[in-house]
Amino acid sequence: MRILIAILLFSNLISNLAFARVTTQKFIELMKLHRARVHFLGTQIFNSSYYQIDLPYSLVIEYLSLHDLPKILSLEELRKWDPEYTHSQSIATRLAPYFGEIPESLSSTDASKLDKAVKDLNDSEDRIKASFFLRHPELTFGRIQFLKHLERVSDVYDTYKYRRGELQLRYKSPIEYFLDNGEEEKIPLTYWVEAQNWPIDCASSLRPSY
Repeated sequence: MRILIAILLFSNLISNLAFARVTTQKFIELMKLHRARVHFLGTQIFNSSYYQIDLPYSLVIEYLSLHDLPKILSLEELRKWDPEYTHSQSIATRLAPYFGEIPESLSSTDASKLDKAVKDLNDSEDRIKASFFLRHPELTFGRIQFLKHLERVSDVYDTYKYRRGELQLRYKSPIEYFLDNGEEEKIPLTYWVEAQNWPIDCASSLRPSY
């Protein structure tokens, strides 16, 4: 019994260490790696024979490079990309203290701060992407939906396959996530990506240009 208790205590300690709070700089580095993998997955899918769509590769690269961009920018950089962002701290500085935490385990004050930071992140990224779409009027509604689909599958696939050491995730797989969130249309592509066995580790050297 003592041995069992010791094992449980040790496991709990390791779990807590694994999801210990990170510095802002560490958060940014982890986000850069995530962005690189999303960029890699998205471009691999686009360059494959899975889809046949008339869309310049340069626009695909540019769009994927905007994924989670506010998370890695300094406050000064973020305000250049998004002049409507008025908070006194960068997104990275605001999110880093809660990285890897389960929202339900936070105090009401911290949960409120996290919710506001996430909302500001999403709003900022939406504005940056809206500017991208305005710069490229050749992007029809169908092309825009394709880009969003490409990014979404790449993002969720990376999160549930390669970020389990960073985050406490609710779902066991990207398929389970899409099923539970009413995004069944993304499942066929996700299965296809899974079957490709791409060397995802090499994505670390393929950082987006931004």
